[in-house]
Amino acid sequence: MTAGELYPPDDVVDAVLDAAARKAAAAGPTAYLSLREFAERIGVKPDTLHRYNLPPADAIIGDRRGWRPETVDAWNVRRPGRGHRSDLTMRAKVKR
Repeated sequence: MTAGELYPPDDVVDAVLDAAARKAAAAGPTAYLSLREFAERIGVKPDTLHRYNLPPADAIIGDRRGWRPETVDAWNVRRPGRGHRSDLTMRAKVKR
């Protein structure tokens, strides 16, 4: 690439894209969890998920959302446990 060119030559771009495509193909397709699979993974019923503030989806295809298993696991570790009273937490913060 010379000083006057803003972009690399097409053959360089093609080589980079081909290498990226080969790397992605070698890794295999990315698996995403549906809402049903999300619920199953964390041990709740699918209808219960609508009460939760779920993490942003890793993929959206049409109107369907999908999450990588590691995203679900990380979210599940951080969510409040059974019996958590968020209303008490808020009152404690207000009194301070």
